[in-house]
Amino acid sequence: MSDIQYYFYRRNEKLTILWLLIILIGCAAVAPPPGGPVDKTSPSLVSVEPLSGTTHISGGLSVLLVFSERLDETSLDKGINLLPVMKIPIELKIKKEMVTVKLPEDLALNQTYILTLTRDILDEHRNRLDRVYQLAFSTGDKISEGMISGRVYGSPEKSSLVYLYQSREEMADSLFLRQPDYATETDDEGHYSFSYLDPGEYLVIAFTGGRSPFPVVPSRMHYGVYWRSSVAIAVNDTTFNINMRIFKEVPLFKVLNIQMENRAQGLIRFTTPVSLSSQNMPILLFSSENEHEVIPDIIFQFISNSEEVRFQTSNLVPGNKYTIRVSNFRDSTDQELETISKEIQVPEMDSLKISIIFPEIGRTIKLTEGFTPINVQFDGITLSSTDSVVATLEDTGGIELPLILEWENPTHLVLTPGLGWDPDEEYRLNLFANRLFSRDSIHMADTVFTYPIKIRLDGGEGGISGKVLGEYFLGSIVEAKPIENSIISYSVVVNSKGEFVFKNLPAEDWILSAFQDSDKNGRYTPGRAIPFIPSEPFLMTQDTIEVRANWDVEGIELTYPDEE
Repeated sequence: MSDIQYYFYRRNEKLTILWLLIILIGCAAVAPPPGGPVDKTSPSLVSVEPLSGTTHISGGLSVLLVFSERLDETSLDKGINLLPVMKIPIELKIKKEMVTVKLPEDLALNQTYILTLTRDILDEHRNRLDRVYQLAFSTGDKISEGMISGRVYGSPEKSSLVYLYQSREEMADSLFLRQPDYATETDDEGHYSFSYLDPGEYLVIAFTGGRSPFPVVPSRMHYGVYWRSSVAIAVNDTTFNINMRIFKEVPLFKVLNIQMENRAQGLIRFTTPVSLSSQNMPILLFSSENEHEVIPDIIFQFISNSEEVRFQTSNLVPGNKYTIRVSNFRDSTDQELETISKEIQVPEMDSLKISIIFPEIGRTIKLTEGFTPINVQFDGITLSSTDSVVATLEDTGGIELPLILEWENPTHLVLTPGLGWDPDEEYRLNLFANRLFSRDSIHMADTVFTYPIKIRLDGGEGGISGKVLGEYFLGSIVEAKPIENSIISYSVVVNSKGEFVFKNLPAEDWILSAFQDSDKNGRYTPGRAIPFIPSEPFLMTQDTIEVRANWDVEGIELTYPDEE
């Protein structure tokens, strides 16, 4: 090799190494640094071609969608829908962040079609699409401009599906059994909107637990319907506040099962909640071929379970079979139970042991100052020695304090402090298990159950007053619920002027709502899908009202939403 050849060989070798280094550095720069923050940014739609609003389209049109992120391809089949629903599905082609949607060939004349992109669309990091997009295309010379929007309340999930059905000659009762004409999804606050609708009459339903475009199954889903039988849309009409409240359909009031828990105590489990205090002479009757009819010694409920009723009787013969007849019960929605009879067998050998099921052993009991009682629930009939103390109350210094004991029923003990609760003091409740026993004289474990007690300051009481306005104010009931405890609620009926007054509300933050009690049953009626029954009109507020001790908040106005 000559000197000149060697020179060019060495230069080329150095250039090759340099280019390799550049390529390696460039490749390394593409990768994100390891251990960086998790991508939580929602993908969004960046561009559409052809643009939404394009008219005179033909069958087989391809629409190019460009997103801000690379998408999870498996999420697109259920995240992109063409409305009204067609028998022939759309075709999708995916390439990174670009999706091509091919419409069916057989499109109707003068029809507006809506390409809906739902929040089921995910990016590669499983982030949901930032919102629902509706893109309109027409085979005619104009885009329909009808619109229906509203809000869904009470959903057990972050978002709900909303279906829209265009009324036809078929009965409304059968509409919900087919696929919807239009479908969308609410945002996380419950807002939804249908755009580009043709003139006509529409029925609307919101629900959770399903997947578009499959029909609604009312018996298994939480759903809500509107308070009018249909929503009318004229040409280019916009209708707001088509609001719905989601509920679980109340099942028929029936007995699920009847069983003996031991030879003297049994239970009846119902499909819906029951309150014994509101029953009018409920009937439980035991009968057999060779014995007289027997009625229970006592019927009772556990404070923690309203769907079960328990009974106990000392007049059943162990080992024998009986027919129990259950009748004259009503549930919390005033459904009447059809009389039912069932054969049961009484266990031959069984000791009637008892235990505490509420409060939990070792749990700290939290109460409000004053004379708030402590409820102790046993799982069976419980007796105590008349000459021994079954519970004591102590302060932090170990000094015993007065304690009043009352049996609400033979399974429910109520303990009330004789001097009241002081928020500056801590207490300890001692429950002596060996001084409590069953009817068979079976004692609880020979021990003392101790419960720490903490007292919070009672903020006092105040009031709220105001007026209900709007089309449905007459016959309205206003409900107040505290922010921190949605189980508690208070309700008042407005007067003929729509005025309402709440008195003696605990001092805390409250939310108000109202509904027109059209059927006059004293509670909100959510309507029904099949057979179709509209809900009662309602209004919901989002603003909290602070109630302070010895202070009335006046001049609150609650207004039913205007649909127009």
